[in-house]
Amino acid sequence: MTRYVSIAYEQEELGEKHDLGCKCCRMRTGADLPIPSGLDIDEIAVEARRFRMSIFRDWTRLNAILKRFEFKIQKRWMKKSMKQKREILLKARPELSITHRPDYVNFRNISKQASRSRTCRSEAFLWPYLNVEDLQQRHLLLLFLKSRGRNLPDIFRISDINLAHLGPGWDDHVNLSALGGFCCDEHFDDTPDIPQSCMLFQKKHSPTAYGQVLEGKDVELLDPSQFPYIRDAKEGLLCLEIQAGTYSFLLACAKLVLHDIDASVLFFTAAHQQEPSVDHFTRPEYHSLTGHFLEAPYGVPQALDIARLKNLVGGRRSSAEDHIWMLKENPAYFVDTYRDWAEHNHHRPHKICNCKNCRDHIAARVLDNAFRSFIYWDDIYRKLCTMPTLKVQMSRADESRVRLADEDCERWAALMVLSGRC
Repeated sequence: MTRYVSIAYEQEELGEKHDLGCKCCRMRTGADLPIPSGLDIDEIAVEARRFRMSIFRDWTRLNAILKRFEFKIQKRWMKKSMKQKREILLKARPELSITHRPDYVNFRNISKQASRSRTCRSEAFLWPYLNVEDLQQRHLLLLFLKSRGRNLPDIFRISDINLAHLGPGWDDHVNLSALGGFCCDEHFDDTPDIPQSCMLFQKKHSPTAYGQVLEGKDVELLDPSQFPYIRDAKEGLLCLEIQAGTYSFLLACAKLVLHDIDASVLFFTAAHQQEPSVDHFTRPEYHSLTGHFLEAPYGVPQALDIARLKNLVGGRRSSAEDHIWMLKENPAYFVDTYRDWAEHNHHRPHKICNCKNCRDHIAARVLDNAFRSFIYWDDIYRKLCTMPTLKVQMSRADESRVRLADEDCERWAALMVLSGRC
């Protein structure tokens, strides 16, 4: 197993006496997931410097390539066969995972008698979205290149941590949303609990200051306006490590696709081209929730397409409405749905009961679920129809308080309440 400086495991060699329980218990408690390694602040500073220099070096080169040859990369990638795409991906990163969600493959391979060095791959936990099965599809690598190469690394800082599959020990660190936030409409919390060693991500354009390690008196001298850019030192190091691996992989992919172009032309002499769109010939014609969730790790986290989201929710709303009409108009459909609920009813006793009370209870649950589902999606759809675009919301946001306008905040709060009920 490749060693990474920012993570560790509870027990490297398991054996019979690990006392962590069965595979299901270990998965539920996260006992086999990466935890923060025991690095001191000096070691963290050295590794952070190495990672951030790698990030900005690779990002600068990738950005230069995309400004000149992104359309050529798209055309060449679309013409390649699945075998050729697979070869490019594995050549860019030989240890790249093969299957979708390789972190769950790790869980399936875990054995009481085997050590993690044989069953767990750290890359699968830190980069679960970097795998051959997903990236060799029609457009995901192109979307990944565009989002990462056209935007600064800081935009993906929080999402990279959220996408990594991590164990206990990380959640108790600095909560970015709680630092320097508003506890009410008027009061700004300027005295948050900040750890003695942390990492500052305020300077987004500087490879020497991005992810700057602070400790002791440096932390005490921080201005309240800097609080939202603070992370715990170990979590910040993990973020830098993930980003360094991501940009190194994408730069290698871009170079392999443009293998016949000289480096001087690749980075310097070629003229800049107009930015092409990925949607034009790569995304499927019909929107689906599956496609939306599959694309999410490869796009820009803040670039939410509200119109597309409204189409997806509208589809679920129409499906729920059709389900109600089918229950009403088609007796065979009602019987099939009733049987599914009867067979998979978690309230059902061990002995099969076909009395009138049980039949009435199951039929009532079928109808109740159908109408609840329609009301739920209809409510979300109506709220999305009144939601302005993100560009409009950002144009009227309050920059001094770093928050959206009150009416926009209320819309998002209502959606959050609804999504918490599903």
